[in-house]
Parts: sequence; C-alpha cells; structure tokens
Amino acid sequence: RDPEYVQGKAWSFNTNNSAADVDAGADQYVWLTGGAAVDTGSDADTYMRDTTPRGGEGHMDIHGSAGRAGYVRFDLSALSTLGPASVQNASLTFTKTSSPTRNDTIVSGRFGLKGLKTVEGNTPQDWVEATLSTANVGLEHPGSGDYDTARVVELDAENGANVTETIVNGNELGGTVTVTGPDLEAFLQDRINDNGIVTFIVSFPGTAGNGYGLATKENTLGHAGPRLQLNYGTPSANVTLSGSYTDDGLPADTVTVEWTEVSRPEEAELTVIDPDDQLETTVTLSTVGFYEFQLAADDTDLVGTDTVQIYVGFDPCDASQNQPDYESNIADLNTDCFVDLNDVAIMAGQWLDCTSLECP
Repeated sequence: RDPEYVQGKAWSFNTNNSAADVDAGADQYVWLTGGAAVDTGSDADTYMRDTTPRGGEGHMDIHGSAGRAGYVRFDLSALSTLGPASVQNASLTFTKTSSPTRNDTIVSGRFGLKGLKTVEGNTPQDWVEATLSTANVGLEHPGSGDYDTARVVELDAENGANVTETIVNGNELGGTVTVTGPDLEAFLQDRINDNGIVTFIVSFPGTAGNGYGLATKENTLGHAGPRLQLNYGTPSANVTLSGSYTDDGLPADTVTVEWTEVSRPEEAELTVIDPDDQLETTVTLSTVGFYEFQLAADDTDLVGTDTVQIYVGFDPCDASQNQPDYESNIADLNTDCFVDLNDVAIMAGQWLDCTSLECP
C-alpha cells in the first residue's frame, strides 16, 4: 500500500571531516641514461695449466689443482678520454659452460677473484691470450695456487673483500656468478685512471680436485662469455612524480600537499625533492634499485597519504624484467630481452639433451 507519512520536525546535520583521498600515481620502471653506460665482453680470456697456450678454447678450466686459473681482460681505455669521473653500478659476470676437466657445482667457496696490478714482474696488462701460459705468467702467481697480495687486488668475499658474489644455478650449465660491490668499483676506477686495461684472475681457492668451466668469448654454444657492466660518470633517471587528491572541503577547504621519500637503495643518498609541495614535481635518481615516495594531503585537520614505487634499472631490459607482470619470451634463452642467434646457439648446444627418467 502507499507509504504513510508522519508530520514532525525537520532535522539538518553535517558529517564529520574526512581525510583527503590521495593518489600518488602509478608505479614506474625507468633506467639510467647519461654518462657512459658500459656493457662489454672481454677482449682476451684464457686459462693457464701448463705451457700450452689455451687462448682459443671456448671455456676456462678453473680447477683446484695448482696452476689452473683463468685470466680475463677488458679494454676500458676509451673511458679515459671522457675526463675524470667515477665508476658506479659495476658488475662482473661469468657463465658456467661445458668441456672442462670437471664440471662440479659452483659455490662461493670454490670461486676466487683477483684484480691484476701493474707492477714490475707481473703479467703485463697487454698480455696476449694466444701465448699466455705458466711460462710467461708473472710473479703474481707463484704456482702453488696462492697469490702474492702485493701484486693483486683481493676481490674474493671469503677473503674479506667488500664485494657480493651472487651465484644462480651454480650446478647447471648456463649458471652464472656475478660480482658487485665497492671493492670491484674501486679496482676498476684505479685501472681506468691508469690506462683502462683491466685484467681479472679467476681461481679455485685451495688445491682441491674440484673444478668447473667458465665460458670465454670464443664459446660457440651460446653461453655468454665474461661480461662487465658499469656506469662511468653520473648516469641518472629523471622521474616525474605526479599525484592527485579529492577532499570534502572540510574543515576550511584548504589543503596542502607534500612529497617525501620513504625508502631508497642502500647505496643511494637522500633524494632531493624540489619543490616538494606541488602535486607534480621531478626527482633525479642515480642508483639502481627500488625507491618509494609518499604524497600527503593535509586539510589542516586530517592527512591522507598514498605511495608510489619507482624502480631504476641499469638499462631498459633490467627495468622491464623488474616489473611484477613481466613475462619473458620463452625463446629468450639468455634473458637479454632479445630473441636472436645467441638464443638459437644455446638451443643447439642442448639439442637432444634428455631429462627423462629413461633416455634413449
């Protein structure tokens, strides 16, 4: 039936003030530009075991027996023409490959890294991989598996170097060992300030019989050879922070906003936000990693907030791979964001490999 209406008093009232509804914008994935971004392979690499030159082989046989160590050289001499600058975001990567004397699992305790100094009696920085052997290796390697600490820079985390060793799939072909950290960057800086020729020595600490192979630049199976990445100068990413808010106009229809940095990579300095009291502003980020910024809207009584995450990558591929919804192309076997002949070579190198419980 029709509703009944009852005559009575009229009431009016106001709701309580609510904090502004804030949106700090979508998460962003950017990458460093400017300065000099270096991503290069070695220009010479080999290993020494006896007097036989081994520069043309596709692997370095890193073995615990005395004398089996790899020598890897990179040419960064072009950077010296850029004038004084600093090394940042450096990483050195080796990839496990087949055909060594043994093919054991790579663990941190089985991986040693040194940097070659330019001192009298050492292997010269301009050594030739086609001739390097125990007959012409310098005094840095006395032959017992140890090294003269006055002739090399220690880059082994187990020996106290300020570096991080990241091992991925160390028991599989294609597994990697990546070294990063301040001592690596300091060594590279020293070499660039000299002549830009950089030699690393990869060793198996001690004299145990274990060993593994690391790919060289001559490797034909598609496994990546030694790879050095770094920024020289002051690369940066200029990021626009752009937010918004809605407010109920209470208590006085006055709202002020402020951007603040919530978190940043451990190595990064505090980010300057100028101006920090505008909905849209620009910040300059120069360290690889995740940042988080907060936008606050203050209506003089309550404060509403929201955050945005920024990832700064070494390059566009790195930035892309850190997106939460990133899906690699199944054919991108070396995960460099390209499908090319290097991926085909990896497939060819594993052609007819069997992982079944019963193989032909």
